[in-house]
Amino acid sequence: MKEYELQLKSLPKGEHVFSYHLDDKFFAAMESTDIKGGSIDAEVVVVATADAYELMFSVVGEVTVECDRCLDDMSCPVDAEYHTFVRFGSEYDDSTDDLLIIPESDNGLDVSRLLYDTVALALPLQHVHDEGECNEEMSEILRRHSGEKPADSDGDAMVDPRWEALKKFKNN
Repeated sequence: MKEYELQLKSLPKGEHVFSYHLDDKFFAAMESTDIKGGSIDAEVVVVATADAYELMFSVVGEVTVECDRCLDDMSCPVDAEYHTFVRFGSEYDDSTDDLLIIPESDNGLDVSRLLYDTVALALPLQHVHDEGECNEEMSEILRRHSGEKPADSDGDAMVDPRWEALKKFKNN
């Protein structure tokens, strides 16, 4: 993933813009279990100063994830930004969100993981198709196993007569 290596030490002071396109190949190389692929336009703006580098990440596009309900692939939009500072120090330290310290012996920084994390953290916690878009066969299996009643020909939920009898006790 050499294309994502920013040679920070060789950057002159000032603002520098790097553009990337994150595709299925990128997400496969990241060995992602959540993100199956995608098409993301990413931009990294680096502001180099005398003793630090300010990095601003911007990602826009769509990724393919698995629906938590029906397990089919679904498209999920991504539009996110991330901001951090980078400094050189004696050893690697990423213990804070807003400052990354990399060893003085390194000439640059591989931003591939930071780009991936920016995309992954922009995703909602639950990946679910919009209503009516889930795989109908899998939705039926889910309804059967969750105890949800199937609909009759009129679209009304069919009621198991045993449960109807038990409801009498609930109302008393």
